[in-house]
Amino acid sequence: RGAVAMHVRHGDKYLEVPVLPFEQYLAVAKRLATGSKDIPVLSPMFADSDQRFLFHPQTFANRVLFVSTEDPQVILEAAQLTRLGAEPWEVYHTLENRTNVDVATMRKQRGNGRATLESFLNLELALSADAWVCNLSSNWCQLIDELRMTVGAKASAPYVHIVWEGYQPGENCKPFHRR
Repeated sequence: RGAVAMHVRHGDKYLEVPVLPFEQYLAVAKRLATGSKDIPVLSPMFADSDQRFLFHPQTFANRVLFVSTEDPQVILEAAQLTRLGAEPWEVYHTLENRTNVDVATMRKQRGNGRATLESFLNLELALSADAWVCNLSSNWCQLIDELRMTVGAKASAPYVHIVWEGYQPGENCKPFHRR
């Protein structure tokens, strides 16, 4: 109980939007762990409301984190959190061969079956959390959001959509060309 899940989308996502560093995801997880009541339900980019998430201040105090990503560097950064003196995190992730490449290359490296099973395992583990930190420009994060609100029955639990400060959709992105 009280786990925070995050999907740190890197790989080829830079073709669509600026990718966010792990530290930005972690900053939100830390706010949850301290019981901050200052976390908006929706970013001002998407809503006029200033509604905040309601949760008991101790809900995430145990600092339990599940990280899914295709970037092995993110896993290394998350693993370092387990060694932080007074405020260590209990960090979980799946054991897989992360290569931070585009999806097509990853499927060729692992095979379609293995890639699918690893993805579903990450999805199942993410849905078992009680809060999420994600970027909704990722289709995977959209799926997590939709499933946690419906089959997960956790629609009122904190789901924090993070973006670059001041980012406007389509700004500074490389053109995307399918091969």
